[in-house]
Amino acid sequence: MAHETDAIRERKRALGRALADHRRAAGLSQREIAHRVHYTRTAVSHAEAGRHLPTRRFWADADDAVDADGALLDHFDQVRRAIGESERVQREREQTAFRRRARRDHSGYADGMAVTGAESESTSDDEAQELAAALHSARRVGPDVVALFAAQLAQIRTLDRRLGGGLVRDEVRAKIGQIEPLLRHSVDPATRRSLATVLTEYCTLAGWQCLDNGLLGEAWQHYENAKTAARESGNAALFAHVIAEQAFVLIDIGRTVDAAEVTGHALAAARQSAPAILLAWLAAAHGEALAADERPAQSLRAFDRAGRALPAETVHAETPYVAMNDVHLTRWRGHALARCGERSAVTVLSDALQALDPSFTRAETALRVDLTHALLHAGERDSAVEQAAQARTLAGQVGSVRQRRRLARLALSG
Repeated sequence: MAHETDAIRERKRALGRALADHRRAAGLSQREIAHRVHYTRTAVSHAEAGRHLPTRRFWADADDAVDADGALLDHFDQVRRAIGESERVQREREQTAFRRRARRDHSGYADGMAVTGAESESTSDDEAQELAAALHSARRVGPDVVALFAAQLAQIRTLDRRLGGGLVRDEVRAKIGQIEPLLRHSVDPATRRSLATVLTEYCTLAGWQCLDNGLLGEAWQHYENAKTAARESGNAALFAHVIAEQAFVLIDIGRTVDAAEVTGHALAAARQSAPAILLAWLAAAHGEALAADERPAQSLRAFDRAGRALPAETVHAETPYVAMNDVHLTRWRGHALARCGERSAVTVLSDALQALDPSFTRAETALRVDLTHALLHAGERDSAVEQAAQARTLAGQVGSVRQRRRLARLALSG
């Protein structure tokens, strides 16, 4: 890590004080917090003093333990962004200093005097060499390299759905950082399209991870980057998927009318080019947006369309990736029914829970939150409390701020 500035040290101390304040308000000791977050008491003490900054998982668990409703986690994310910006600025300063030293060392003047014209020429030469190197690296990208990026993405997706985005979020960002410069410096049209396709998928996954972590601004930007890459790919189905998934950010900030409009547009635009499984997914996404906008009849009609479009056998299109089969469609419909206050939601969601692949931990978390909602509406409070407890545990395991916040809102309203 780069040299820590006074401003960063103060931010860490402020975060530590916030943890201590929340802990005391909850009536917990450092030892009790340590037990709940699976750290030592000394580690908690150092975190409160600002001497050490534990991982995001620590702050997610601590936030949950003291019922901070995301405040601690948001504070941690602000600190991490400040640290990242500070490190970026310091790297730029170091690179500038290195280039200046390099120009002085290779100026070619025995007396060491700098000549403005020569320095400008040296700078131009450096830039030309950097560009040539970047173009050369991009030229080496072939189908095998793109396939490797895609295979790595498939592995990351498996970890993401089982263990949550917190474990692989940095890895996704790193891959985006590797692919973007290759795309920018590739001159072969076919290679550009292939890189743009896989970059779209990485950016879309990054957007969903941020959405699940309550980072709505970052999620939106990832989806904007995904749309840019999707346009470059020339894949209309891929673009439709991105804009429909971005609509979930709109739902989470209460822009439900916009979300319904966007998902409807995505569905209409994809009808001629998208595989059947994507059409089913887009129709279901439109159904969720309509349910969020309190249009139950239209929502259920959209889910009926999704059911008709869904292939009899689950066939995964190469791009875009969507997790969609009878079980996922059922749990999605159950979510909409719960939003609309339909009593049938309990049965539909319970059936989906029984049939869900246990490797979809994040999906199970959301499903149990939906079931909690449906049970509360049905007046089955004891069962709702039981489901909420299991959902809360799963949300902690996968680090889902989004689902913890949904649970908090249900507890307040229930």
